[in-house]
Amino acid sequence: MTVPAPAALALTMLLAAVAAHAQVYRWVDEQGKVHYGERPPAGAKASPVEDRLATPPGAPAPQAAPGTAQQERDFQRRRMEREQQEARDQKAAEKARQQCERERSRLAQLRNVRRIPVGVDEKGNQRYMTDAERTDAIASQEAAIDQTCR
Repeated sequence: MTVPAPAALALTMLLAAVAAHAQVYRWVDEQGKVHYGERPPAGAKASPVEDRLATPPGAPAPQAAPGTAQQERDFQRRRMEREQQEARDQKAAEKARQQCERERSRLAQLRNVRRIPVGVDEKGNQRYMTDAERTDAIASQEAAIDQTCR
């Protein structure tokens, strides 16, 4: 029975993979010769051989390619700068939102309160906004809101 070439190749690779994961034993024969194999002969005193292809426990990890550490530092620096900028942007947005709320509150006060005190006249009496001054103040406040609350 002949096996097609691709199937033979796949079978060979499968067997190699199984063999690569098999336990290897070491034993010494009657003449003192050292042998290695997957199955020691019956009655032989064999000891398992540790896999030295894997990274041993406690060994340092393989070193990164030169330049990788610098790239990592640059990446971390850019990330920190971006986070700091986002924090500044959020703080500025919150400050603008609070200013907008103050401007809207002033406009509501101008619209809802009829007698708005503006100071004291030359005789020492309380002076209030006239209707014309109030209309001008409302228009000015609306312009301030348009400028502040974008």
